[in-house]
Amino acid sequence: MIGLAATVITITTGHSPFTPSDPTPTLKGSGDNSGWAGHLPDPCVGVPDDAIRAAGLDPTTRNRGWRDLKGENEVIISCYYSSPQPVGIEYNATYTWSLSIDFLIDTYQEYFQNSSRVDQRRTKINGQPATFFRVENWGASRGLHECMVAIGTVFGIAIYTINDDTNAKMTQQQTCDKTVLAATHFQPYISTAPLQK
Repeated sequence: MIGLAATVITITTGHSPFTPSDPTPTLKGSGDNSGWAGHLPDPCVGVPDDAIRAAGLDPTTRNRGWRDLKGENEVIISCYYSSPQPVGIEYNATYTWSLSIDFLIDTYQEYFQNSSRVDQRRTKINGQPATFFRVENWGASRGLHECMVAIGTVFGIAIYTINDDTNAKMTQQQTCDKTVLAATHFQPYISTAPLQK
């Protein structure tokens, strides 16, 4: 991932971006001891359609994704979107790119202490600490056509991943530019509500 460390975008989305007055992200400690297991917010909820479109995505493709099999003690919740299908082309995933959003209870610190999170590059999203990375030993087919960035949250971390499904037509830089754009538009809508049981 070339030149990513300097990639910072700040926008106005109609909702207040991250500010010091917002609840402080949980950057350190243990997610297992945080109490958030089974109480994660839903990443498919709360982001307006205008923000989704501004990120280059089609809000009608929203799909609530995989939920941790531990049920009431779930530690990850996901949401997916795709880019608009080109006009005049019958639906075919190879003409689109997709965004996955994963909310996890892992704290920012402990997530990146895992040795499988490689090629870490620090950046900021809306002024908040963030890190580009990839997961070691994931298939080569993902390689240069996937880009991931993680942001600290009050419940753990949010991970934004762009996957190039367009027959690998995007460069690594283009894929990561889209990741930053999506994270920048979506991050202001991450729940900052305290844990409630």
